Amino acid sequence: MSQETYSKSEIDLKLEKVSSDVQHGFEKVDLKFEQLSQKMDDGFKQVDLKFAQVDLKFDNFERRIENMLLNQENKRLDEQAKNKQEFMYWAIGILVALAGIAFPIWFGK
Repeated sequence: MSQETYSKSEIDLKLEKVSSDVQHGFEKVDLKFEQLSQKMDDGFKQVDLKFAQVDLKFDNFERRIENMLLNQENKRLDEQAKNKQEFMYWAIGILVALAGIAFPIWFGK
């Protein structure tokens, strides 16, 4: 086996190439980490958007429930007002009928 010898400039070139390859390797790793970090950030943004959409849907659902309860309360109050008005009509009618009966008896006609 023949022994190869290298000059200082050849060794320097080989070391420079190794150093350059290592540097490029680190740059590639850094790029991969940046891409991974960007993908994670994008994923978190999508999760945040989904949560915002869920919150919005929940807010809409909450508003619909509130509106439904307010509508029921309004219907109940309307029904109560109708019942009170009907009671007043009945009370006035009964008073008129009683007055119609009592008037002839009171005055003897």
